[in-house]
Amino acid sequence: MKIFVTGGTGFVGSYILKTFNEKGDLLRVLVREGSKPKLSVTSAEVVYGDVLEPKTLPKAMEGCDAIIHLVGIIREYPSKGVTFHALHYDATRHVVDAARRVGIKRFLHMSANGANLHGRTPYQTTKWAAEEYLKASNLDWTIFRPSVIFGDPFLNTEITTQMAEIIKKMPVVPVFGNGKYQLQPVAVEDVALAFSRSLDFNGTIGKTFQLCGPRILTYIEFLNEIGKALGKERVKTFSIPLRLIKPIVKALDRFAFLPVTHDQLTMLVEGNVCQDQLGWRALQIEPRGFEAKYLNYLIR
Repeated sequence: MKIFVTGGTGFVGSYILKTFNEKGDLLRVLVREGSKPKLSVTSAEVVYGDVLEPKTLPKAMEGCDAIIHLVGIIREYPSKGVTFHALHYDATRHVVDAARRVGIKRFLHMSANGANLHGRTPYQTTKWAAEEYLKASNLDWTIFRPSVIFGDPFLNTEITTQMAEIIKKMPVVPVFGNGKYQLQPVAVEDVALAFSRSLDFNGTIGKTFQLCGPRILTYIEFLNEIGKALGKERVKTFSIPLRLIKPIVKALDRFAFLPVTHDQLTMLVEGNVCQDQLGWRALQIEPRGFEAKYLNYLIR
């Protein structure tokens, strides 16, 4: 099978390329003109185009059997045209329209746990809008909604490596609010396998799958598990009241140096857990838990 991939140079994309390559599939990866991508699979075919320039897409995906659409952002830079509406909704609309035009039916879509019409952030509402556009098409779609994804990022950005650097440098780690909000981290290898398995089972067509690991942890427990991987018994923390930090973060949103945005803070304290684990059962996958033994990459 020949598969067209958007977002293949990112953290999750690099694992998806490796997983499909090991399965024997042929890969065609969309990259922007002028960029010098470092793909995790050297045999992958590179084609140039842009998800925000719809005219570049039909020719780029012609001859493929399925599409994996991974493009997404976690932070906006409006002055550069990098917005949630553009990279989540418009990009998905353009890729879906191009797929319909060239006759590619199978479409695997990366969304996010928490995508919701009534979400409190543009990240959540634009993820939901992209899903709805895909669902309204005549394509054979499968949508994945992962929770917080962890794993060896290599040259990309990933939450556990970011937090590990903070834990290493600070004797006491700041925590927003009481730190009791919950996460259900999922391993990037399991997310990649879910995408791969979905093409093996026709029963996944027209389905939306939440992808969470088997363990639900509070944010403080999440930090402590990272600490264990670094050889610490416990991570010392201190609480910053939300009523104090939220207005400060909001006021500084436009500055890229701040490691967290107001919207990211809002979603963090909302929690990020799954309502069920039906996706794993349908795909016949036993997901790994968020445990120190799976975080060895933090001590390189």
